[in-house]
Amino acid sequence: MKNREIERRFLLYPCNIKKFLQKNGFKYESVKMEQFYIVSENLKDGVVRFRKEGKKYLKTVKRGEGLCKEEYESVISKKEFEKALFLKRGKIIKKRRYKVKVDGYIYEIDEFKGFLKDLIILETEFEKVEEAKDFKLKEVFQKIVIKEITDKKEFSNKALSLSSHIPSVNSSLEVVFKEIERRGNFLKASLNLSLSPFDSSKNLSKAVLFSLLKTIKANKKAILSGDKDIERLHQLRVALRKARSVFSLLRFVFSPDFAKKMNSSLSSLMKKTNEKRDIDVYLSVMDTYEKILPLDLKEGIRPFRECLLSIAEDEEKDLVKFLKSEEFESTIKDLMKFCLEKDKKYLSNLSDLPSVIIAKRVIFKTYSKIIKESKKLSSHSHAREFHKIRIEFKKLRYLSEFFSFSFEKSAYEKWRGTLKEIQTDLGEHQDIFVQRKHLKHFLKLKEAHNEKTLKAIKYLRKHMKEAQKEKRALFLKKLKEFQKSKDLIAEMICHG
Repeated sequence: MKNREIERRFLLYPCNIKKFLQKNGFKYESVKMEQFYIVSENLKDGVVRFRKEGKKYLKTVKRGEGLCKEEYESVISKKEFEKALFLKRGKIIKKRRYKVKVDGYIYEIDEFKGFLKDLIILETEFEKVEEAKDFKLKEVFQKIVIKEITDKKEFSNKALSLSSHIPSVNSSLEVVFKEIERRGNFLKASLNLSLSPFDSSKNLSKAVLFSLLKTIKANKKAILSGDKDIERLHQLRVALRKARSVFSLLRFVFSPDFAKKMNSSLSSLMKKTNEKRDIDVYLSVMDTYEKILPLDLKEGIRPFRECLLSIAEDEEKDLVKFLKSEEFESTIKDLMKFCLEKDKKYLSNLSDLPSVIIAKRVIFKTYSKIIKESKKLSSHSHAREFHKIRIEFKKLRYLSEFFSFSFEKSAYEKWRGTLKEIQTDLGEHQDIFVQRKHLKHFLKLKEAHNEKTLKAIKYLRKHMKEAQKEKRALFLKKLKEFQKSKDLIAEMICHG
């Protein structure tokens, strides 16, 4: 049977299509499909496709590309289908097709499986070319469309079968970097990337690192110029930590040796700044400590403050020396070189996968890990166990920020707010735990060998222990709500 096929095709966000259709009240039919392609010497500008559609077997010859194509379709036997398998080129495509009638049109939505998992393409056919050109998808479907791919050859089923991977649609990195540079102020380690959801994970990684390197350099310059604001070191450390997270959380994007090397180098830089940051945190809460103490013990905390100030002065000198060191400079240069070079020697085959596809997989995986591990926690768990969960939440927050350009904005803001609240609670819990340990250590120093100081430190440690309990209870309460967040993640990624 010969047909003139006029169709338009659209790339969708990686939704659960069944849930999307049910949520929006659409009736649908669905069928499992398997298909493959063979090369025909008699067909220079066409393709031969064999498809199993439910229990039906079809052979289709297609000619032409883009909006308008010729199609010859015939029913064949299972035996003919299986015989053709020996001649196939590329991989067998597996998918589930949903058929939905919308405003007189049939929307065919293919939810791919196997090596094309999370790829979703919507197509619809027309009687006339003019009708196809004037067509607009129903608004509820427009929300989940990334872009039209009618003329994108790499998204044809044949091309997908031959390439064996989901193609990306990349932005120009030069343009992306210029957009980042237009921000001007890089003192905060926040990201605001101008990428598309189907930009490759390679582009994503380079854009994230480029932005973070700008923050590292800006805060380094401020510190070396004499800026005493503790936020400068804090933001530099956040940028370093996020950069390290690129090589740990997205390590599959890189060659194993390069990911290991950069992760190690960035971890080393972080360790060199740990002591200074701890002292900064202590000094920032000293006024709070003093307010907590009874009037007759307030003087007792002063030796501790003086001790911290003395340490801070030495740490400040060490920090300046370190920021000028060869170790620091060479690591930053290596990262910037990676961002700017065009070859793929430090990248893996997975670096071409679209960002939004990676986002769905890694965010759900990290979320599931948190849910599993958090169920082991109770108010009696050791502080180390809460710290482990804190690290997982930090990973989830960083991942979400990396991919935020591809998310539905209102859902992402709600999600980000939830993560920020929980991370703040866990961060304060960890700070209290570390400070209690250090206060105990201070008791052994000669500066603490007076009655008022001993009493003040013991009073603070007791108060902090109670504060720690309150933080735990608050986190465990919020955790119950967080465990219901799966639908919010899906809404954020799917846009529908």
